[in-house]
Amino acid sequence: MDKSGGDIQFNYCYKVKAITHELVWLDIAMRMNGGPHLIGLADEIRYFGIHIIVVGFKKGRSGAIDLTKIASEGSYFKNSTPNLAGELQHSLCKVNCFCKERWVQYEHENEKYGSCLRIGGFKMDWENARDACIHLGGGKGHLATVLDKPKHDFVSVFIDFLSPLFFLLKENTISVMIKNDSRTMQPYKYHIGLSYNESKRDYFWEQPKDSVSEKISLKDTDFRKWDKGFPSLYGDRKCVFAAQTSDLEHGWQNEVCNSWSARGDYICQMNACDTDNYCP
Repeated sequence: MDKSGGDIQFNYCYKVKAITHELVWLDIAMRMNGGPHLIGLADEIRYFGIHIIVVGFKKGRSGAIDLTKIASEGSYFKNSTPNLAGELQHSLCKVNCFCKERWVQYEHENEKYGSCLRIGGFKMDWENARDACIHLGGGKGHLATVLDKPKHDFVSVFIDFLSPLFFLLKENTISVMIKNDSRTMQPYKYHIGLSYNESKRDYFWEQPKDSVSEKISLKDTDFRKWDKGFPSLYGDRKCVFAAQTSDLEHGWQNEVCNSWSARGDYICQMNACDTDNYCP
């Protein structure tokens, strides 16, 4: 698990615990007469959220079924695949890095990261949103960190297309998306995990409550998305939200942390379940 507070890409395994969403299917040239049955069985298995990895061993026999129809997307390998053991390990790690129900995994360029996101339930001020995220994450949640443009863009689309009321996850993709829930109507405004520390004279990103890592200083990161005229030095504006400024742009503004007028939606984040972070 990433110790710096950023979004780590899961492409390795150090150990294996009792966390498995995976079925590995090693196949040796199954004959065509069993093909339709096996493909149908694989469809049923995948329907229930089981990810299938297939390794095909070519034996030079005709009539073998198309094993790509059995494997989950991106999980078919030939026995001649370079670094096959490494590719299998990578695939296993990707599948065994997952999010709890109602949380959506952060992905960029078809690679999963160890962060799960969720839209909060009701509009509230920044301080209450921070506490709500801790609760929603079972003590391990926090307001979302947005440390780079890909994460910012992902969150912008996430708030636009997802509803906290109801969505279904199937094979780690969103199969039902509800747009324009009453709590996420345009123009969007949502709290993120950035706030000002007066004693240290800098903005810091939130971390899990029990994290051994210190909060990340904005000075130590390159990404900024302040709206024009922000951060504002007027009043006690120490907490940050993202506001929709156009159809495609969401910019940061600072606000009073516990103001009723500063209520908004909020994005929570927690670490993905993996070999180091067991999820019961």
